[in-house]
Amino acid sequence: MIRDFQTRNGELLLPEGITRLEGGALAGEGDIRRAVLPHSIDFIGEEVFSGCVKLEEVVLPPKVRELHAAVFSGCESLHTVLLPDELTMIGEGAFLNCTALRQIRLPQALREIRELAFWGTALEEISVGEKVELIGDSAFYDCRALKRAEVLNPRADMKRDVFGNCPALMEGYIAPGFPREGNREAELLCSMLWCTCPERHTEQTAERAEKCLRERQAEVMEQVLKQNAVAVMTGLVRRRLLSPAHIDDYVAKAVQRGLTEITALLLQAKGTARDETEEEFAL
Repeated sequence: MIRDFQTRNGELLLPEGITRLEGGALAGEGDIRRAVLPHSIDFIGEEVFSGCVKLEEVVLPPKVRELHAAVFSGCESLHTVLLPDELTMIGEGAFLNCTALRQIRLPQALREIRELAFWGTALEEISVGEKVELIGDSAFYDCRALKRAEVLNPRADMKRDVFGNCPALMEGYIAPGFPREGNREAELLCSMLWCTCPERHTEQTAERAEKCLRERQAEVMEQVLKQNAVAVMTGLVRRRLLSPAHIDDYVAKAVQRGLTEITALLLQAKGTARDETEEEFAL
C-alpha cells in the first residue's frame, strides 16, 4: 500500500517523481473519486485500484504500456477512463464488473485484451483495432448494454465467449468471421453480425453464415424481434434468407410488438417471395 498519498475533494494526490504503483497499492481506498496519475509513472501493477467503489474518473500516464490483472476490478462507479496511446496490453479482469463504464476508446497500439477484461461492464459499443492479435476468453462477456462491436484484424485470435451473453449485440463487424474456438452461441452471433455488413466479409464467411441463418431461422427471428434489430432484418431480406412459409407469422409478431421498420421489411420480403413464385409459375 502507498502510505503517503492524499486526497483533496476526492482527487488522488501522489508523491512527486513516483514511477511505480505496485500490486494492490490503492485497493479498496474509499475516498478516491478521481485519479489523474503523474506522467512519471510507467508501471501499474495488479489490483492497484481494485475495489475502489467510489472511483469515477481515471487518466493514465503516457508511459504506461500494460494494465495488469484486475487493476480496476470492482470499481463500480468508474465511468471515464483515458488510456495512453501506446498501451499494448489490457490484463485479465482489468475492468471486471466496472458496471458504470459505458464507453472507452481503445488505443491503436493495443495488441492484447486478456480474458475477462471487460466482463460485466456497461459498454454500449466497442472498436478493437487492427493491431490486436489476441482477445481472451469472455473478454466482453455479460456486457448486456453492448449494441455494436467491431474487431478489425482478420487474423485476431478470438477465444471462447468473447461476446458471450451480450443480448443487445446486433450490429458490427467481426473481421475474422468466426472465433477459432467457436460454439453454437458464437456462431449464431457472428452470423447475425455478418448479416449487418456482408459486403465487408469473405466468401467463406458468407457461405458459413448463410447456412447458419437458414438452419436456425427461428432463433434468429426470435432475437431480431426481441431486440428490434433492423440492421439484421435488412440483411436477411436483402439476401433472401427467410423461408416464405413463415413470413406471415413473423409479420403478425412484428405488428403485435409495434415494430414498424421490421414489419415493413418483412412485407418487402413477402412481396419478393410472391413475385418469385409467380415468375416460376409463368415459366
